[in-house]
Amino acid sequence: MPKGPRVTIAVPVYNGEQFLQESIDSIVAQTFSDYEVIISDNASTDRTAEICREYAERDPRVRYVRQERNVGLARNYEHLVRLASGEYFKLVNADDLCDPRLVDECVKVLDAHPEVVLCYGKTVLIDAKGEVIRYHEDNLDLRQPRAADRFRLALQRLQLVNVLEGVIRTASLQRTGLLGTYVASDMALVPELALHGQFHELPEFMFYRRMHAGASSSIVTDEDDLKFWDPLDRREKPPVVAQRLWSYATGIWRAPVPLGQKIELLGGVMRRVITRRKDLLRELWYAWTPARPARTPVIGVLGHYGNANLGDEAIIHAVMAEVRRRRGSLLAVSNHPEDTAWRHGVAAVSLHTGERREAGRGAPHVPAPDDPGLARGPRPAGALRTARRGAGRLVRGLAGIGGEIVSSWRILRHLRRVDLLLVAGSNQMLDNFGGPWEFPYINLKWSVLARMVGCRLAWISVGAGPLDAPLSRRFVRASLRLADYVSVRDEGSRRLLREIGVKQEILVFPDLAHGLAHDESLLARGDRTGGRPTVAINPMPMYDGQYWPESAPEKNRRFVSELAALAAGAVKEGYGLFFFATHPRDARVAHDILALMAAEHGQRPWGDDTVRCSRTTEDLLRDIASADLVVTTRFHGAVLSLLVGRPTLAIAYYRKTQELMAELGQGDDLAIPVDDLRAVDVLERLRLLEDRAEKLVPAMRQKSAEYRAALREQYDRVFKLVAGR
Repeated sequence: MPKGPRVTIAVPVYNGEQFLQESIDSIVAQTFSDYEVIISDNASTDRTAEICREYAERDPRVRYVRQERNVGLARNYEHLVRLASGEYFKLVNADDLCDPRLVDECVKVLDAHPEVVLCYGKTVLIDAKGEVIRYHEDNLDLRQPRAADRFRLALQRLQLVNVLEGVIRTASLQRTGLLGTYVASDMALVPELALHGQFHELPEFMFYRRMHAGASSSIVTDEDDLKFWDPLDRREKPPVVAQRLWSYATGIWRAPVPLGQKIELLGGVMRRVITRRKDLLRELWYAWTPARPARTPVIGVLGHYGNANLGDEAIIHAVMAEVRRRRGSLLAVSNHPEDTAWRHGVAAVSLHTGERREAGRGAPHVPAPDDPGLARGPRPAGALRTARRGAGRLVRGLAGIGGEIVSSWRILRHLRRVDLLLVAGSNQMLDNFGGPWEFPYINLKWSVLARMVGCRLAWISVGAGPLDAPLSRRFVRASLRLADYVSVRDEGSRRLLREIGVKQEILVFPDLAHGLAHDESLLARGDRTGGRPTVAINPMPMYDGQYWPESAPEKNRRFVSELAALAAGAVKEGYGLFFFATHPRDARVAHDILALMAAEHGQRPWGDDTVRCSRTTEDLLRDIASADLVVTTRFHGAVLSLLVGRPTLAIAYYRKTQELMAELGQGDDLAIPVDDLRAVDVLERLRLLEDRAEKLVPAMRQKSAEYRAALREQYDRVFKLVAGR
């Protein structure tokens, strides 16, 4: 009976025409000649078949087989192992290269050391042109006598799985579970092989792994990854974690190792089950829920919006426009879903209760006189405190907790249909409004529920601070740990998050309102024909206890008085004047200012449009653009003024406004801390702003264009999280 070849060199390939010839050439150039080459073509659609047949015709050691359809990497690899007749098995991917001495050196080691099951050469990573990227240390020279030790070290050290392209004893390989049909199942095969024998690393760099755009290591979407491993699996979210842990357990059980070591290693697998319990529960949830049909990705846009604050609405308007531009479906999550459904024409869900409003069926939110803008929902901690105060309040406390459970269930039902949840802009990491159980808790709740159902999570251009309570900081850290992507809108926010212990990558991108689309004609400036500019003033209820977290009546009176003196001085010097509101409460402050101007400065020349309270962001932009100069106390008053190219003087109540003005090169002259507000100083700086206006406008437009380009880059990054879903 004729003796078969000593080594089977197996080449699985799918559409590999770019590098296949170079790879096969490196095989046939081996100094060790007692081998067979089996190429299994996974139903390629390029020139792969033609190339393979040419080699098979020239060299009788080369055998070409073709799958009738693409069965994925795992099944193609299993097919090659079944066809192998050699004592040793060597995998060669269709884009990688081998040193001519590699097979010979590996066979020598395996022949001399029967305890070795796998021998491999060190790895050089190369690019598409064959240029060296770097020398990679696989660090898997596992000579330990105990199988359990080798298994643990393989799990700890495994990185790029290059060792599977070493030379392996075929009989040992066939006793393993081979590759599973789940993503990255090779990460389970390597430690299982270590149970069957030792790994030997050659001292020289003899394996060349090509890293290029078409390589499996460059796959970025979940869908493409699933197709690569098993295109026949139609499940949207296969249980990858459960399958890998099961592979560990079954591989341990069938391995030829003593029972004591099997029990030891199975205990380690159980510890991994406990560690990954959240992922396993999420996979269980998906296994018991019906699969979703193919569709465009659903993007949830979450924020504390819907309060008639047009600065915040500008953010959500800009984000939704970008989602629509990228063909995504929308679900808004806001404080007042009826306002969001009416304003933006989308289905909207309540942040607090999970109740839903369909697109176009809502109504604008009109804040009550004492409404600070927060739609408060049930709070578990408050409910528990209530329950402790006595039997008379126990029922109310339990009702609060019950309401939280019901709302969480509703939210889960909505999030099951969402692919990516965007926590979008504004200052959503703060605790001066409502303490830890308002913004920090609500954001954590949605983050946890999103990850439970496999929804990707991104925080984009969010502001942070103040965060004074230790519990708030813990909530924020926990929320961000669950995120796939985190960016903030200023360096100050990033510094604060670092100070409270957030360790993952935090990027800085501009405020999302800078991306708001608008009529380009708004950038045009009117001809004043020699007259003084028109000044638009945006006040806000600073230190008003019904709106502001700090109630300071004296500071509030001083703030209104100084603005009244500023407005009166501007009118006296011949400036045109009107007030604009980004929130209904701003309009009330404007009327208080007008009353003081009449009482203390004797000025009453006001028409119907002196105080402008827009209902939409489009109207607000038109109001701002109708002015020549802007004085604003709200941060988004400054952002939107920049957007339409109106020189701005900012009265800053928090660092975010000062940082924005500093980026424009105007931080010292044109940003005044609110507690330093004096009408005479502001009037002087208003004159300075008028003198600088012609030079400022081109710089503002350039900066606005830079912000928009940066935001496009950010959206490209974020939408990669759901590319291919």
